[in-house]
Parts: sequence; C-alpha cells; structure tokens
Amino acid sequence: MPPRGYRVVSLRGPVYERLRRYAEERGFTSLSDAVQSLLDAAEASQILRALEDRLSRIEALEAVERANAEGVEPGEAEGYLRELAE
Repeated sequence: MPPRGYRVVSLRGPVYERLRRYAEERGFTSLSDAVQSLLDAAEASQILRALEDRLSRIEALEAVERANAEGVEPGEAEGYLRELAE
C-alpha cells in the first residue's frame, strides 16, 4: 500500500524514462514534483491560449468600431479591415 495521500501509477518504460529525465534536468527530487510542473505548464498554456483568443476578439471589435467611426460602408468593411491587418 502506498503512504496515505499517494497513489500508484503505471507508466510505460519510455514514458517513465522521459519523465525521469525531465525531473533530473529541472532539479526535481521526485517524479510527483515533475508531474505537478507539467500539469502547471499545461494549465498555463490553456490560459495563455484563452487570453490570445480574447485579445483577437477585442482587436477585431476595435477594428469594426474604427471602421464605423470612419464611416466605412458595410460593403467596403472587409477591404478596410484587411488594410488594417496589414
């Protein structure tokens, strides 16, 4: 039985070796710390992607507002927005 609060996980040999190398290269003293680091990085990556998507939507809305403020006709908006993107 593992100690209280711990679980047993099975990994294929090559995956275990990659995880062990990852831990050693980063100075982790346990594989659990290495796994936590990978999970944190994955979560941060998801947050970053969400922020990038949000920023893209905000930039698009600002471009539409700019087009409206400059009196761009609806039929000309696509070309206007392409010019802004370049």
